Amino acid sequence: MLAKGADPNSLMNICFLRALTNIRIGDKNPLTYFQDFQHIPGFDGMLDGHLIPAEFIKRNEFQASDYGKFLNARADRFAERLKQSLPEVEVSITE
Repeated sequence: MLAKGADPNSLMNICFLRALTNIRIGDKNPLTYFQDFQHIPGFDGMLDGHLIPAEFIKRNEFQASDYGKFLNARADRFAERLKQSLPEVEVSITE
């Protein structure tokens, strides 16, 4: 069950993956599948490229109540990347 207001269809929950990777992940807890992939060379760079906050990956557990916090943290990273890439455009986050 997701935390109140945490939409599973949020744009901040989208990550472009190969179909086989997506099938392998399935409905697993995010910590489970991230731990499965941590051995891949360049994993930290992949997290950064997908704007995934590493602090959520390095936890001992990830509960439904953490999902909204994850979405907000990823939205913050997304907004920061937009600000860096498009300094002439005003970027703000609304909840």
